[in-house]
Amino acid sequence: MDPITIIGAIAACAQLAGTTAQLGLQLYRFYCDVKSAPEKSKELCDEVSELSNVMGELARTLKAVEQQCDVSNVISVDSLEKYSEFVKDFSSRIQVNKNETKKKLKWPLSIKDNEELLTKIERHKTTFTLALENAVLNVGIAHTYFS
Repeated sequence: MDPITIIGAIAACAQLAGTTAQLGLQLYRFYCDVKSAPEKSKELCDEVSELSNVMGELARTLKAVEQQCDVSNVISVDSLEKYSEFVKDFSSRIQVNKNETKKKLKWPLSIKDNEELLTKIERHKTTFTLALENAVLNVGIAHTYFS
């Protein structure tokens, strides 16, 4: 991975963490406003929030890794691109036009949608948690090596 790609991955991770946090907040507000949300909707809100935390921590850790060692084996740009597409798709599914009052009162996702999204979120969370653990190990190794 060349330095430009590395810097881009770190910036993308930080941006995706912020986007995920906004998505989680929007989803939670929607959940609170809608009385007929399916059972798994609260779990979906919680998982998006958790994923946002993982992404934020990964962005911070990648920045530390970048300063101490090579980040090329920590996370793939492909993983970040796939996650970015997932977030865009997810966000578009819960967008409601301000003029569509009826849609504001109905949860935009079916039970099946909730379950599919939970599965995808779990997959992304696992990928980024492993990247975070790998980054922490790299920081620890670099710290031990240079101390």
